[in-house]
Amino acid sequence: MEESSRYLKQGEELGVEQGGVLIAIAGEKVYAVTPAAYYVWRMCDGSTTVGQIIDDIVSSTKLSREDVKAAVSTIIQQLLSAGLVKPAEEPSS
Repeated sequence: MEESSRYLKQGEELGVEQGGVLIAIAGEKVYAVTPAAYYVWRMCDGSTTVGQIIDDIVSSTKLSREDVKAAVSTIIQQLLSAGLVKPAEEPSS
C-alpha cells in the first residue's frame, strides 16, 4: 500500500458495544470494528495520507514504524473490503 494513498471513510458511527465501535453503512449493514480499526477509519478524511496515519500512530505509541505500517495496511484493506472506506478522489490541479 502506497503511503501517499488517501481514503475517505464511509458510513456513520452508531456507538460502542462490547469493546467494538459500531459503524453503519447506508442503513443496511452494521459493522463492529476494533478500537485500532476505528482510529484508522476516523483518520480517513480524504486528505490524510496513509503515511500521515502511520506517523501519527508511531508518535503516540512505542511501536516500530514497520509494525505500524503493516497493521495500518491490513486494517485499510479490511475496511475497503467491508466498504467502510473508499479511495479518495485525486485533487484537481
